[in-house]
Amino acid sequence: MTERHLVQAEDHVRQGARHVAQQSQRIAELKRRGYETTEAQALLAEFEKTLALHIAHRDRLKKVLAAV
Repeated sequence: MTERHLVQAEDHVRQGARHVAQQSQRIAELKRRGYETTEAQALLAEFEKTLALHIAHRDRLKKVLAAV
């Protein structure tokens, strides 16, 4: 069961990293075009927080599996 959760956690990390990268690109494009980016930056901060949680969860699962 934990191995399956680790696979899911790895997928969440990949997806989260992709969201962070995409949002960063959107912000850069908005800035380049002269648009306000406050809301986009707030969303990026949320994506980054979520990614950090996914990474921490994945790392905990790795430790559990390593201890078995």
